[in-house]
Amino acid sequence: MKKIYLLLFTLSCILTANAQLQTGDIAFTGYNSDGTDSFSFVTFVEIPANTVIIFTDNG
Repeated sequence: MKKIYLLLFTLSCILTANAQLQTGDIAFTGYNSDGTDSFSFVTFVEIPANTVIIFTDNG
């Protein structure tokens, strides 16, 4: 029974794995604060498709 739980736990960890960005993986290349705020950025690592990146100014 313990082996089944261990297998299920391991599979759940693998299926929910996500990309972790590290310091230096993204660089901001532009920022506009006139009117509506906007920005541009470039990535230095490959990011998997359908990855959601959230930027916030709420520190």
